[in-house]
Amino acid sequence: MASFGTIGNMANRNRINPLSILFVLGLLCYGVYTGVNRSRNAVGIDVPVLTPRGSDTPTTVPVSSDRDGTTTARDPFPRNDDRTTPNPSNSPTVDPAKIETGRVVKIVDGDTLELRTADATLRIRLVGIDAPEAGQPFSRQARDYLGQLCFGQIAHIMVLGKDRYDRVLGDIYCGETWVNGEMVKAGMAWWYRQYSESPELEQLESLARQQSRGLWADARPTPPWEYRRR
Repeated sequence: MASFGTIGNMANRNRINPLSILFVLGLLCYGVYTGVNRSRNAVGIDVPVLTPRGSDTPTTVPVSSDRDGTTTARDPFPRNDDRTTPNPSNSPTVDPAKIETGRVVKIVDGDTLELRTADATLRIRLVGIDAPEAGQPFSRQARDYLGQLCFGQIAHIMVLGKDRYDRVLGDIYCGETWVNGEMVKAGMAWWYRQYSESPELEQLESLARQQSRGLWADARPTPPWEYRRR
């Protein structure tokens, strides 16, 4: 970059006011600064783009998708396993449409985990999916796969509300992976169609079924909502 002395010499040779040159440089610097600021996400973090594993084409997950019917989604049947344990953070207040960031410190099962934030430890229920119950085929595999995706990692949770077990409902992102979608795509969970209208999850389940992935290796796997009725 030219020094102020050099700029002055250039101005003298070309009979240009040095202050005019400095003014132009100032405008350029301001333009770069405002351009960077405008490119940042409104919440202060970069919302990841869904890149399904095994796919070369990233798929953007619209923030507004899967909102109708999931903000107040509830599991219709009582749980008899560890999922009914009260939230370890003594029910901290969480705001819908907020992004919580923390480290995944526990995998409860194939659709539930615990996230430690700066303020509390939250029990998170992955919205829009339903993993096999304890005692069902692929229950352990689903839990282990969820751990492979995000245990010990920093995760971003797009909070949608709470269920009747006081778990936070949300979409979970670890790195660039949309964890909810990855669990369905890998055949480790069902699309929870009774409580989700997500076209992305519907398509991912169809793909897993066609390719006999995970629990779809069984020709007629029992959905967990039917298993819980027994």
